[in-house]
Amino acid sequence: MTPSVLLVDADGEAVNTLASLLSEVGCRVSSTLDPRLALAFARMCKPDIAFIGLRMPHMTGSYLASMLREEKALDDCALVALSKPGSGHGWLSVRADFEGILSKTATLDEVTAAVEVFAG
Repeated sequence: MTPSVLLVDADGEAVNTLASLLSEVGCRVSSTLDPRLALAFARMCKPDIAFIGLRMPHMTGSYLASMLREEKALDDCALVALSKPGSGHGWLSVRADFEGILSKTATLDEVTAAVEVFAG
């Protein structure tokens, strides 16, 4: 099975790096830097996992997560928060909206583990 992943964050460098790592572990990756486009992208690619930045212009990651949760077609999509190192976003602060949290500077091993846990 090839997991489908949606990657949403305003940090272009983080998106490019994580998209490369996700592709390296065999994922089909769709990404956007604009959270206002994320719902349309999600409807098209029907991701198994959506990695979502917490602080973005125009929309917070938590608000986007709530929008995705309202889509019946996305019921099986795991939502994982992307956190900037040192941002103070810990698991306790995001667990109501997301199944997990991943650092924007995650290693290949950490990305592989996240895909295995959330797409399995």
